[in-house]
Amino acid sequence: MQRHLILIATLLFLTSESRGQIRVIYGKVIDKDLNPISQVFIHYSDTTVLTKYNSNGQFIVSIPADTKSLLIGDVGFESASINLMDSCNQIDIVLLLMGTYDFTSLKKVDKLRMKQFKKLPELHFAAYQKGIFHSDSVCYKQNFMPNYNRKKDK
Repeated sequence: MQRHLILIATLLFLTSESRGQIRVIYGKVIDKDLNPISQVFIHYSDTTVLTKYNSNGQFIVSIPADTKSLLIGDVGFESASINLMDSCNQIDIVLLLMGTYDFTSLKKVDKLRMKQFKKLPELHFAAYQKGIFHSDSVCYKQNFMPNYNRKKDK
């Protein structure tokens, strides 16, 4: 199945190269337990991008060539905001489960979420060691999205 995805990505890449306006991104999405997540949503510029994915968490998506950031998520998971590098065409990403925090301040919740967020590089490396991901490092920068707004309302 993976050969088919690579073949499709290559064909899409070659056809988009002639127009120069489309960029093909492919990858895999897993949870913190290294289980694949299917049916992820990928957004850019407040628009939903339709993806082709399978039950192994693999996807292929065509985006405008000038797209610099993506928002990846699924129901029950925290969205991942990533900034793409120009040479980044493969996104292997770990999504964290969305938690509920009763009777806890947003500031405290963000501290707990940040603790989990900081574990993402080691989870990515563990997935690489098990052969789930193709690379031991990422070609994008993932941004932490806090719930607590540190600026006071005016």
